[in-house]
Amino acid sequence: MTISRRLKIAAVSISILALAACDSAEERAEAHYESSVALIESGDVERGLVELRNVLTLNEFHVAGRKLYARTLRQSGNIVESYQQYRRLVETTPDDHESRLALAEMAISAQNWDEAERHGAVLIQANAQLEGTEIVDLTLRFRSAVLDEDNAAVRELTREALALVDAHPNDVTLRQIIIEGLVRDGDYAAAVEQLDVAIELAPDERRLYMAKARALAQLQDAEGLEDFLRETVTRFPDDTNSKLALIRLYSSQGKSGEAADFLRE
Repeated sequence: MTISRRLKIAAVSISILALAACDSAEERAEAHYESSVALIESGDVERGLVELRNVLTLNEFHVAGRKLYARTLRQSGNIVESYQQYRRLVETTPDDHESRLALAEMAISAQNWDEAERHGAVLIQANAQLEGTEIVDLTLRFRSAVLDEDNAAVRELTREALALVDAHPNDVTLRQIIIEGLVRDGDYAAAVEQLDVAIELAPDERRLYMAKARALAQLQDAEGLEDFLRETVTRFPDDTNSKLALIRLYSSQGKSGEAADFLRE
C-alpha cells in the first residue's frame, strides 16, 4: 500500500470518528435535555438547571434547551442570567417573538426603557399574536403619554389597563399602570386598593411600598400610614427611607415618646 493511499485512509477514518463524536455529543445533549424536562416538571429545579447547562456545553445551538434554561432562570428569580440567555436567542433568531416578549417584560420590570422599546418595537411591528404583547404595547404607550404630559391619553390608557386586568389579574405591570393613572387623577383610595393587590403579587417590590405610603399620606390616614410603615420596616429592615418616614410622622404628630421608642427598637 502506497503512502498516499495510507494517508487517504487515515483521513477518512479521522473524518468518520469526528462525525461519530458530533453525533454522540448531540445525542448526549438531547439525553440531558430530556432529563432536565423531567426534573423540572417534578420540581427538582436545581438539578434540572445543571442538566440544561450540560445541554448547552455539548450543543450551544440547542434552542429548546436554551429557551427552557432562560425561562427556568427567570422563574427562579435569576433575572440577569435569564436576560442574557434570552438575548443570545434573539441574536441568532431575531424573529423569536417568545424570547423578545420575555426580554421586553423583564426590561419593563427593571425600568430599562431603551431595551423595552427595542424589543417591544419588534413585537408590535410584527403584530406578534402572543399573550402579553398587548400589555407591553400598552405600557410603552402609557409611558409615552406620561412623558408628553398628555393627561387625556393617560386617562384613556388607564381605562384600557382596567379593562385588561380582569383577563390578567396577576400582572403587576398592569396594576402599576392603573395605580399611576389613579394617582395622577387624585383617586388615592382606589390607588391604595390596587397597591394592596400589587404588593400581594410582588411582595419584594419596594417601589410599591413607597407608592402606598405616599397615597396614605395624601389620604391623611395617619394611623394607617403608621401601621404600614411599621410593616414595611419589618419587611425590609435595611430600608432607611421607611424608618425616617415613620420618625417624621411621629414628629409631625408631636409623638416624641413613640419616636424615641422606635429609635431604641
